[in-house]
Amino acid sequence: MAEVSAALGVSTHSLYAWLKQFKKPVEVSAAEEEVKRLQAELRKVTEEREEIFDYIEVFYNRKRRHSFTNGMSPVDFEN
Repeated sequence: MAEVSAALGVSTHSLYAWLKQFKKPVEVSAAEEEVKRLQAELRKVTEEREEIFDYIEVFYNRKRRHSFTNGMSPVDFEN
């Protein structure tokens, strides 16, 4: 931006002010709202994935012996 303002012979501040007047506030705020919504969705999905992982780890319990594996834990059975 500094190179452009120097080439035009104006200050960087003036160039930013000039560019700012062409942004539509409605479009910017709509885009910002969409980004916030997507970030919230990502947090929600991440939390849900962690909850499901924790549930599976507790429910399945890799160390517990299973009758299907002749009393071996699932980890020992696979190795």
